[in-house]
Amino acid sequence: MIFRHIGRLLNKPVPKLSPSVQSPAERAVAHIIDEVRRRDSTARLIDFLCDSNGYVREAAVKRAAQLDAPALLLPVAVRLNDWVPAVRDQAREAVLQMLANRSPDTNGEILMRLLLDVQHLKQARRADHGGWIARFEPLFIDVMGARRIVDAIDNAPPALAQACFSLADRYRLADKVDLCRRGLARKGNVVLAHLAIAMARDLAPHDSRRIYRQALCSTVGPVRAEALRALLRDDDGDPKPLAKSMLADRNGWVRLVAGTFLERLGCDVPALYAAHIANADNDSWKLHACLAGLAQFQGTAYLDLIRSYTTDQRARIQTAAYAAWARLAPQEKDSIAERLLASEHRRVRRLFSVLSSKLGAYVRRETALPLMLAHGDYGQMLALVKGEPWALLEVIAMTAAMTRSDPNFRSRLHKELSLWMGSAVRGYTQPTEHQRAFLRQQTVQQELFELLEGHRPGQACLKHELSAL
Repeated sequence: MIFRHIGRLLNKPVPKLSPSVQSPAERAVAHIIDEVRRRDSTARLIDFLCDSNGYVREAAVKRAAQLDAPALLLPVAVRLNDWVPAVRDQAREAVLQMLANRSPDTNGEILMRLLLDVQHLKQARRADHGGWIARFEPLFIDVMGARRIVDAIDNAPPALAQACFSLADRYRLADKVDLCRRGLARKGNVVLAHLAIAMARDLAPHDSRRIYRQALCSTVGPVRAEALRALLRDDDGDPKPLAKSMLADRNGWVRLVAGTFLERLGCDVPALYAAHIANADNDSWKLHACLAGLAQFQGTAYLDLIRSYTTDQRARIQTAAYAAWARLAPQEKDSIAERLLASEHRRVRRLFSVLSSKLGAYVRRETALPLMLAHGDYGQMLALVKGEPWALLEVIAMTAAMTRSDPNFRSRLHKELSLWMGSAVRGYTQPTEHQRAFLRQQTVQQELFELLEGHRPGQACLKHELSAL
């Protein structure tokens, strides 16, 4: 039997043995193969295409090619990267034969999904599929037609649109300017937008400028930034108005390109941002971008203007104002951190952890914890006292009383309390008198014991610790 397997690996025909010299396993496989060859049911044949035996899969591929049913095309395509060379070879021929017999009017969706499956073969490492793909793609184009492939860029799912864009580019199915326009017109498809802007670099200057103008309206920020950079570099007219109009873009890279360009021309960029703010007409996105721009271009002369927006009712504006203030006046980080903890917006209060970790902002625990507790920022409370064992136990008890209806947070508190009991650090620290008084309260201890409900060793350990206070 081993010689039969060696022959199969070498992709050589194996002589058929008479049933009298076949092993029971070989007779069972031969019986299945005979059944496969008689099968007309596509559902059962699909099962055989996934069989663990390579001979059965090979026979199933051959039978699928004979039946030539549309429903079998994609299951056969899975075998294009089969681990048995003979099955791969059989699948390659079967896919080409079945593809040639398909109609794009009735089987267009299946054919497009087949294109995606073949695209994945380019990353496969089991075998080199390059030669076969070079046979597949022209046949696919001939069957589907260039117009259907190009139109799929406009309305197909993202991955398929990208595959059609690349195929249309390689085989020149459409004008490059048309492909760029289509790629940029797809909203939210980041890959397609980058493919289009990369293609624009190779166009004639007047065509590339038209594409770059369109790219300024792309939903992808880095694509807008690249288009703006190209237009500012090559624009025949006065580029200042364009740069000024892009200062208030939502994307930081776009603002950086526009502001840096204007700085090189001697413009006062922070003053331009202040003017934009004055004319923002309460547009929250524009205000957000301009506050961020003031921080990007060191607009310290406008700190009072920035501070005035920390009282804005909108979370987006408050966040941008506090972030700009901290960036321009890092020496005021402690007072900034304390002020933002009092904000009514959770999004704004989350900046506290950023200021703490990146700028080293410090707010006294006695000041920060009541503000966090009042707003229900229990996760921030735990983060604030990390590394302070007795303060952590105090916070666990506080938040346990407030989160009875939140099983997820209760689970986190249980874990924190278990880690606290297993920590050796508390043996080297002592609780303050205030902490002792708080932890001695019967209601507080009851909250802690409830977190360990059902864990008697843990409760005993906690009781020992609390009794020693």
